[in-house]
Amino acid sequence: MREYKHIEYSDVCPKYNYLDLYLPDGDCKAVFVYMHGGGLIVPEPHNLKCHPFIVDLCANGVGVATIEYRGFPRFKYPDFIEDGAAAVAWVKQHIKEYADCDKILVGG
Repeated sequence: MREYKHIEYSDVCPKYNYLDLYLPDGDCKAVFVYMHGGGLIVPEPHNLKCHPFIVDLCANGVGVATIEYRGFPRFKYPDFIEDGAAAVAWVKQHIKEYADCDKILVGG
């Protein structure tokens, strides 16, 4: 699994607007943009590298982009929605720099 850490996807709020990209060593069939849950509350920065879903997806040819975003209560709607959209747009525009992949999945 290849890792690219702390990639800024927007300059609106760099402290929160970054993603970590995990890609399979071989062919990449798709990239899953993962927005963590938790009621849109800003969590402590996390490292999901060893999370079973990332390991399993990468082992099956699916990369994962885990995003950080501005969250409640410090930030309000629609900040987190705009951050999610910006992260997906960044992945769509830049994934070819990291992997030969056209398919993007989004969830959280």
